[in-house]
Amino acid sequence: MSFANVWNRLMHRPAGPRRHKAHRISAFPGRRFLPQIEILEQRTVLSTWTVTSPADSGDGSLRAMIAAAQNGDQIVFDPSLQGQTITLTSGQLAITKSLDIEGLGADKLAVSGNHASRVFSVSGGVTVTIALLTITDGQVVGTVGGTIGGAAILNNGSTLTLVHDVLSHNQAFGGGGDNNFYGGAILSTSAATLTVTDSWFADNKAIGGPNQNGAGGGISSLVSSLTVSYSTFVGNQGIAGEGAVGTAGAINNNGAGATATISHCTFIANQARGGDGGVQSPTRPNVGNSQGGAISTSGGAHLFLDNSTFTANQAIGGNGGSGASFFTSPFGIDGAVGGAIQDEGADGMVLVMNGCTFTYNQAIAGSNGTGGTSGPGLIGNGLGGALHVNNGVTAVITNSTFSHNEALGGSGNTGDGSHDLSVGAGWGSAILVGPQTASLTASNLTLTNNNAVGGAGNTGPFAGAGIGGGLTTWGGVGPNTTTISNSTILNNQAIGGLGSDGLGGGIANLPGATTIVSDSTIAYNQALGGASDNGRGGGIYSAGTLTLLDSMVAHNAAVGGDGEGGANGGDGLGGGLYVADGTASVLDTAIRHNRALGGDGTDGGNGFGGGVYVATGTVTVSASTIAHNRATGGHGDGGTDGLGVGGGVYNLGTFLADALTIIAHNHASTSDDDCFGC
Repeated sequence: MSFANVWNRLMHRPAGPRRHKAHRISAFPGRRFLPQIEILEQRTVLSTWTVTSPADSGDGSLRAMIAAAQNGDQIVFDPSLQGQTITLTSGQLAITKSLDIEGLGADKLAVSGNHASRVFSVSGGVTVTIALLTITDGQVVGTVGGTIGGAAILNNGSTLTLVHDVLSHNQAFGGGGDNNFYGGAILSTSAATLTVTDSWFADNKAIGGPNQNGAGGGISSLVSSLTVSYSTFVGNQGIAGEGAVGTAGAINNNGAGATATISHCTFIANQARGGDGGVQSPTRPNVGNSQGGAISTSGGAHLFLDNSTFTANQAIGGNGGSGASFFTSPFGIDGAVGGAIQDEGADGMVLVMNGCTFTYNQAIAGSNGTGGTSGPGLIGNGLGGALHVNNGVTAVITNSTFSHNEALGGSGNTGDGSHDLSVGAGWGSAILVGPQTASLTASNLTLTNNNAVGGAGNTGPFAGAGIGGGLTTWGGVGPNTTTISNSTILNNQAIGGLGSDGLGGGIANLPGATTIVSDSTIAYNQALGGASDNGRGGGIYSAGTLTLLDSMVAHNAAVGGDGEGGANGGDGLGGGLYVADGTASVLDTAIRHNRALGGDGTDGGNGFGGGVYVATGTVTVSASTIAHNRATGGHGDGGTDGLGVGGGVYNLGTFLADALTIIAHNHASTSDDDCFGC
């Protein structure tokens, strides 16, 4: 409909051809139109300032243009500066007014801190846009201008937008003190707002001084709002000083009410590195730990992730830490927590993730740590090869894939069996949930080809164990609940170190945890014992509360380690499901084609419970099938072959099956093809 027709309808006049100019149209018939003069409000004309010189100061310089500009002005660059670098020689560029700085393109123009100063400082509650620039070689040491970190940009209580920028080779160095946070490239603090679009962060570092944490190699957002989209983070590092904690290679999101929203981003080869030689104290219960190879969220902050990719990021623990004689719950020495993401810190925190992919990330624990005389303690553990969620976090994950991630326990760590919780173990190669009242709800999840590997030469509880090849849930000192639906857990391994057990090739559900699995497939996973030790729960190991609904547990294997140097083989226990304690409810679920295999040795190890092994606790099975599973003893070389007992079920606790459950067509190499102890 034409404008004339709309106008005529509003004036209650019929539509028609354009009227003759003598036929006046008036919204107020009968009144004569009199033109009026309107007095406009006084306005300031915004200006555009052009940088014409690559010098640090003087006529036409960027510093001079920032000083001359007024609120709302724009700064641009003369095309003659293409291919040049503006090198700062007299300190940072302070921005205390609202500006729009538009470069020539990040590949065409750079601003350098010359390894001597921060590049930009934005403060005063202003609104600033910086676009189409490379910001490089910024450096800050210790406390600068009353605020710590941000070698490329400090955003202090302001609103900053970055578009099509590159931030590279910026470094924030700690100058001493405890528990400080940094941003190798950007520190956004004091209720600031930071929005980053289509930008690159490469080889930036936050490096702590002695006993000082290094956090957020790319960005550290403290009690602030952060939004990042279509951006890439490569090779950024959060590096701890001696004995301290290294946190968040790429992004550190910290503080009550802080929020990070990250979409369509790529994180490659970022690292969090713990410091060596840490000594615990009451004010520093965690020493030598690394947290979040790419991202760490803590202290009450929220994290929202959408359609992002995490590849080859690492959390690497320090070495040679030592415990002290005080109690905290739990403390850590030389641990590696969350190869890609660590999310922890306060009740009410939220992690929401959709459409993300995690590949080849690693949590690599340190070695040669020593526990104290009190505990409980975690010494040299790799916790969550891709993702670790704990301490009050509520996590919701949908449509995401975790493949080829690793949680690697350290070697040569020494713990106290009466105090410590775990020494040198690899926990949850894809995901670790817990302890302390964390919860996870996941759907359309794929966990495939991940490995939890225990270290060698450790002493103490779970020494060198591989725990949860795909997923580990652990209540610890507080219960947690994990719900998995419409998911696939495939080809994962829990591998014990030398002389240690492998527990839960697909899932390890540990004490204090409740895990509910529905409409899912758990297949081709393996729990592999170290030399002469045991593989327990090829598909699932459970010592908490477990529910399986409408699912398939198939083609998994619990394999005892072969004996070395004349030793006996280890046992393979529970090819599909191993119940160490607690309760397990199995409804409308098929447990098929799983194997419990004893290792070879002078005397072969035993294979018990090809489908299900119940050590203690209660297992209730309803309307389910346990069929075509095998229990096979290992080969004895000069001694006796191991036993194969309970091809379907091996029960030493309480096993209850209803009339609708079928236990048939299983095989055991020695006796009780279908069920022992039922």
